[in-house]
Amino acid sequence: MLNAYFINSYQTLFFLQTQYNLWLVSLSLLVAIFTSCLALQMAGFAREADEGNLKKIALVTGSIAMGGGIWAMHFVGMLAFSICSSVHYALLPTLFSMLPAICAAWFALQMLARPSISPGQLWLSGTLVGSGIGIMHYSGMAAMSMEPLLRYDPLWFAASIVVAVLLSTLALWIRFGLDSNRLHKGYATLLGGSVMGAAIAGMHYFGMAAARFIGSAHNVGFSSWNDNASLAIGIAVLVLMLGNMVMAGNVLLRYRMLYQKAQANELKLQTIVSTTIDGMITFDAEGQIQSANPAAERLFGWMESELKGSSIQRLIPALDQQDQQSASPTPLPTFATEQEVIGRRSDGSQFPIRLAIGNGALPSHKLLYVGFITDISERHRMQRELEEREQQFHALIDNIPGVTFRSKAKEPWDKLFISEDIQALSGWPSNIFMSGGMHIISIVHPEDQPRVRAVIRNALEQRIPYTVEYRMRCMDGTERWVSESARGVFNEENQAMFIDGVILDVTERKLMEIAMQVAKESAESAARSKSAFLANMSHEIRTPMNAIIGYTDLLQDFEMDQEPKKMIEIINQSAKGLLGLLNDILDTAKLEQGAVELEELPFSLRDVCQQTIDTLRLTTERKGIGLIMDYPESIKDRYMGDAMRIRQILLNLMSNAVKFTEKGEVRLQVSRHDGDVELAITDTGIGMNPVAQAKLFKPFSQADASTSRRFGGTGLGTTIAMELVKKMGGSIAVESTAGRGSTFTVRIPLAVTESGLAASPVAEDANLPPLDILVADDVVQNLNLIKILLKKRGHTVTTAMNGKEVLQLWSQHDFDIILMDVQMPVMDGLETCRVIRSSGGDPDKYGIPIIALTASVLQEDRAAAMAVGMSGFASKPIDIKQLDQEMKRALQAAYG
Repeated sequence: MLNAYFINSYQTLFFLQTQYNLWLVSLSLLVAIFTSCLALQMAGFAREADEGNLKKIALVTGSIAMGGGIWAMHFVGMLAFSICSSVHYALLPTLFSMLPAICAAWFALQMLARPSISPGQLWLSGTLVGSGIGIMHYSGMAAMSMEPLLRYDPLWFAASIVVAVLLSTLALWIRFGLDSNRLHKGYATLLGGSVMGAAIAGMHYFGMAAARFIGSAHNVGFSSWNDNASLAIGIAVLVLMLGNMVMAGNVLLRYRMLYQKAQANELKLQTIVSTTIDGMITFDAEGQIQSANPAAERLFGWMESELKGSSIQRLIPALDQQDQQSASPTPLPTFATEQEVIGRRSDGSQFPIRLAIGNGALPSHKLLYVGFITDISERHRMQRELEEREQQFHALIDNIPGVTFRSKAKEPWDKLFISEDIQALSGWPSNIFMSGGMHIISIVHPEDQPRVRAVIRNALEQRIPYTVEYRMRCMDGTERWVSESARGVFNEENQAMFIDGVILDVTERKLMEIAMQVAKESAESAARSKSAFLANMSHEIRTPMNAIIGYTDLLQDFEMDQEPKKMIEIINQSAKGLLGLLNDILDTAKLEQGAVELEELPFSLRDVCQQTIDTLRLTTERKGIGLIMDYPESIKDRYMGDAMRIRQILLNLMSNAVKFTEKGEVRLQVSRHDGDVELAITDTGIGMNPVAQAKLFKPFSQADASTSRRFGGTGLGTTIAMELVKKMGGSIAVESTAGRGSTFTVRIPLAVTESGLAASPVAEDANLPPLDILVADDVVQNLNLIKILLKKRGHTVTTAMNGKEVLQLWSQHDFDIILMDVQMPVMDGLETCRVIRSSGGDPDKYGIPIIALTASVLQEDRAAAMAVGMSGFASKPIDIKQLDQEMKRALQAAYG
């Protein structure tokens, strides 16, 4: 079958001679290049077109242009070709030979019209175009009618197809594959069309080179051009029609695209103008308004239809025609510097606007001005508020009593702002700190700097405010005390950025504090001196008082006449009264110094009240007045507190009540109110007027001088009671009417308890067995008195005058207990106890109970005795019952 198209041997065949008309060859090449350029141009339009119909028109016209160009080039090339035979072309096959080229061009250009082209798509398009050229060429050759036979050389045939594909691909790559930045589209189209035309012509003439015309010897004459004149004219007309059609499509597409772009630009501009928040107004050189956008309508309150034709001064009174015409009429818009003017609304109100004017020349050479208007009322309001706040801020800064500052959070804390008050404080101007020439930390006293740095660092680390006081060294060399209070300012990452604060001058307060501290120390020193004096005087007074009270107590037990016995009783009562006065003075001194310590132990309030009643019973019976205790069964008995001090409060107040009551009764009523214990002492005595009540709780004061002369007393009892009640967190109230009596109401917050009771503050007989006791005291009278008292209770007593004698007797004999004075010559009681406790050996020997005997009642003396290991403490004058109780307690603690 292939023998009907291709030759196998040249030996037995007679090939006819051929020749070309160079002018027609050139014409065929130009036709191919021209139509290829048109086709590529239309493909480019199709690629850029957004509308589907425009893209289809571009593709159709482009494919027709390329297919028609291939077809026209082929037949022009065939007209340029002559052989020794007459050649005719069949009409229908000739026309239909155009279809393969058009179809191939359609598919290729449709692929090339995509936004992007891959290398595979480019090769496929080139292959389609090259194949279309080949199919059109060889189908056109088949339309020839002539006497010689037509056969093809296989190699040349294949070469023609390859040339068509390669050159077509190259042409398409030049037009669509190259970056537009590297080659302009116009040049790319021209170059690509030239290469495509070369591909079409190259394929044709390679195909003609592959053609072999086999004839006989009588085919020796060349055909004339006139034989195909009608065909040439038809081809020329067809090419002209194709060119016109493509040009018409090109013009249509370009016009359509330009129209769409114009519409899009107009719509875009219209959208911008109508949606912008700034007003836009156009007006001519005479100042007549031409247009206004919706924003301008909203700003001024007029519709565009109302503004057209009116003067611009209707909206902007300050804008006159001279200003408008002063602008140079250039063909391009030029914008003046923005300026702030006043606009006028439709209701006549005025508002501030920012105005910028540009002008441009219209095609009619008339100037058109465009005004861009922004309402700056809000900005002006904010600016006024900002100015007001700034004024308030400055007024606040100026009125703040101190130096305000903002500093960086990084040490050395450079000041970003510091008020001018720093100059009045330190002498240094504020700008020297803000410029970095000096830092606040550098004028802090060197001794205070480490503390100040530590406080600031800790506050920033903990993200808490800080207050630190330090000394500031001033420019004139003086020092001032300041207090700096500030806090850190942190960002979203909790990193310290700034420190805001204030520095206050506290020099006067600090000097006052120092003066007050000195005064306090001086007062405390005076109080200590006073207490020491009273303690020493108490010790010196108690020593002979111990002998007076002790011996008079003993004398009262002897049988004697009534008169001397009465004298001894008076001496004893006076001595005890003097002792009570001494105790009151010491309690007052201790309360003033705050040296009174309250115990917190369980006790029976009923027992304390009953003991107070029992103590005063004999006195009331002698005066013939009633003494009543009203303690309801519903009131709890056990509480936590200091039983001895509560008994002292009751005894002081009730002693006064008994003393100032001549007839009637004295009543103690116990109740509870709001969780507090209430003790009400009511009497029917002389009462008090308001003046006397005002002086009631002042030390050493009584109602009046006559009261003191009539009833005696120092007035310390109520003062001590008041101070003790206050120390317990309670209160004392008094109600009194002169001549009718008084009521003292004591309220003390006592907690109810169910625990065991502490020892009773009232001494009872201890019932001790006979003991072997060593007694030491440097005063012979006291030593003999204690010896007599103890022997009357059945004890064996050995005496010593100092600590050395105690140690000697203790080492030679086993005693049951030692009663030892604290202050003795040679070796005092404290040192003696310390030696005994540190001697070692038999625990029963060095662990013997030792009770301190002293005329001192100070708490520190009791603490000193306990510190060296003494087992108990007994005050002089000796109360034998209390001494028995203390010995019993010490013996039980030591031996069980």
